[in-house]
Amino acid sequence: MNENLHTTVGRFLDHKRALGRQYHSEEHELRLLVRFARTHRAHRLDQLTPALIQDFLASRSRPRPRSFNHLLGVVRGLLDWAVAHELLEASPLRVRPRRVTSTRIPCLFDAAQARRLLAAAAVLPDNSRAVGRGPTYRTIFALCYGLGLRAGEACGLRMHDVDTPRRLLLVRGGKFGKSRLVPHGPRIAELVGDQVQRRQADGATSPDAALFSFDGHHCVHPGTASATFHRLVATLDLTVPDGVCPPTLHSRLPSARLIPTPSKYVDAPHSSSPARDRSAPGHGRACRRAAHRPGAGSGVQGAATCSPVGGPGRPADRLAGRWFATTTGALPWASRTSRRTICPVTLREGRR
Repeated sequence: MNENLHTTVGRFLDHKRALGRQYHSEEHELRLLVRFARTHRAHRLDQLTPALIQDFLASRSRPRPRSFNHLLGVVRGLLDWAVAHELLEASPLRVRPRRVTSTRIPCLFDAAQARRLLAAAAVLPDNSRAVGRGPTYRTIFALCYGLGLRAGEACGLRMHDVDTPRRLLLVRGGKFGKSRLVPHGPRIAELVGDQVQRRQADGATSPDAALFSFDGHHCVHPGTASATFHRLVATLDLTVPDGVCPPTLHSRLPSARLIPTPSKYVDAPHSSSPARDRSAPGHGRACRRAAHRPGAGSGVQGAATCSPVGGPGRPADRLAGRWFATTTGALPWASRTSRRTICPVTLREGRR
């Protein structure tokens, strides 16, 4: 019952990571709890009182119910784990989750807005701590827009994750710690190839070197990319309709189009490990039926160039999930009886 709080948090994190969980943001929030408890002279686990935990939750500015409930869930997970391992007799947590009301839909960039964003990013000036900011951020934003990568996934790419001959990106450590293969078109390939050449010119010879780096050693932080994105968006004077969230780098997807996985990637020898990613976007309920339209190939920076079967512009399709895109070829519209369920992330096709 006299377990040290800092030690208990470390054991809890080790337990979760042994189960395959990353727990990066959760570790940061638990460190905040340890620091808050230390300032109130609570160094042991049994010194966490209901009033102290309530004061800690109130000290963190979480205006959105989802954000507050996430913090509350992390603290509850720690205390429930301590009770299960007989480190506490009962959980001192008495705070109830906040009610989540209807959420606003995310702001999705169209092709014209994406062009303006990429043009503004390309002319970003260098500073003493970051050389080549313009082409670096332009490539990062193009990957996020054209391929639907998350900010952390795009910033965390390594040199050996780029498969130039087959136009593939190996995205490691995505959601739930999974990896996946992401095919792309020639425009994205040109951007990524230019970035690889810039990094090689800077002396990045190791295959494990960061693809996007300002100091030559560490990857560009996703928070830095997000802050740069918000500064650029403020200069674009975008009109956000009522009921729509402000633009964020996490929800900057195009107005949503997707295409089948090219058959040449289905039996790719490098896809044996990432092909089993069942929790990544595009699998299960996130799969969508789609086919090309004639004239595909006019996307922005390798963005998607066809609309889902059933007609373009359906809100349910636009907001269904993160979709990858390529610009390879054009096929006629699929009939209702010949629609295929496409799982681009798992690199296979099947009948529903």
